[in-house]
Amino acid sequence: MFNSLKYNRLRLRTAQGRTTPVGPSFNINKELEINLADNILSLAMPRHAPYNRNREQARILSKRYELRGVGYNDGVLPSNTWKAETIAFRSWGYYGPWFTGYMADLSIYIGAIHLSEPQDNISFFHPKAFELATLSYLTALHGHDEYSPNTPRWQGPLNWQPILCLPVPAIRLDIHPINVPSRRYHNVFFPVSKDKIIKITFTYSHACAGSMEQRDERINLQPLRQMIDDIVGSLALTLSPESELQMASIDAAGAAISNSMPPLNWPADVDPSGIGIIQEKNAVLPN
Repeated sequence: MFNSLKYNRLRLRTAQGRTTPVGPSFNINKELEINLADNILSLAMPRHAPYNRNREQARILSKRYELRGVGYNDGVLPSNTWKAETIAFRSWGYYGPWFTGYMADLSIYIGAIHLSEPQDNISFFHPKAFELATLSYLTALHGHDEYSPNTPRWQGPLNWQPILCLPVPAIRLDIHPINVPSRRYHNVFFPVSKDKIIKITFTYSHACAGSMEQRDERINLQPLRQMIDDIVGSLALTLSPESELQMASIDAAGAAISNSMPPLNWPADVDPSGIGIIQEKNAVLPN
């Protein structure tokens, strides 16, 4: 009750100095379960509480998600090499103390992605195939986006980190803007079948003007990053019998997700299969 009075959307004055905003509490949440083609994903997160009350959520339904997916808009993913299905979306506003109002925004998108044209010789349960698929998807989604000719709008992957608490290969990473202050993305990827990957994207941003450095000096986004860590830390996955068989059938002896990954050299695109990064007409594959 005290926090809802001290931290609320009403703005009557301007904050002085660096401000640490407050949003929803993670501790009040109950565990959610999502049926992803008979693979059960469990996680915890706050209820939908956006700053913009007209911003609708995509509700988690008590059904079996088939993970069939649809093509992206051409402006979003021009290569049309990947398809996606939206599973959930929620958003949360963060507010400064004592009527300094809206300060920051955090949202979560949960979706399933897969190649537009299936590749029967690839299993995303293999760590290296999954790693290459993730890098290729990121390139298809962000690598084409240019601030100016030959100057990328985005940089990534940053802060690449394998996730070890799931029974499948899993990665978390950041995508940050270059040149123009904008939102930041934190992504989580993991497979739930030989040809389907779950993508969880956290989008977060300041509610102020200036360069990214100036915005960071004015508004401390650590509470948003802590919420991201709390939600990622709550993830649990139970594979279906079919997915367990698919995973057991691959030969991944000695293979593992890379402990680190340098940013990709964008602008770039993917080859027509969606797997493999093309730059200056030469395919460049990660080691």
